[in-house]
Amino acid sequence: MIAEALMCMALNIYHEARNQSKLGWLAVLYVTHTRQHDTRFPNTHCGVVHQGVHINGKPLRYKCHFSWYCDGYKDIITNQGMYKRIELSLIHI
Repeated sequence: MIAEALMCMALNIYHEARNQSKLGWLAVLYVTHTRQHDTRFPNTHCGVVHQGVHINGKPLRYKCHFSWYCDGYKDIITNQGMYKRIELSLIHI
């Protein structure tokens, strides 16, 4: 469960803020974490990241809280080094 939450957070930060400083990464983390503890949102990190309108198990384009998740593009990690840096930074928070 912890590994899944870490993966969801790392993916969210990677796709939302990989071109920003660690302060930008923390902002994405803060938004996701705050929503997780708000009764209007899902109560897991992955639930918050994947929240939106889904049809047949797929997110409806541009109907999500985090645009990368439902923009219609493949969510491929093209910079493994950056993704690993984000993962490591999450472990040390």
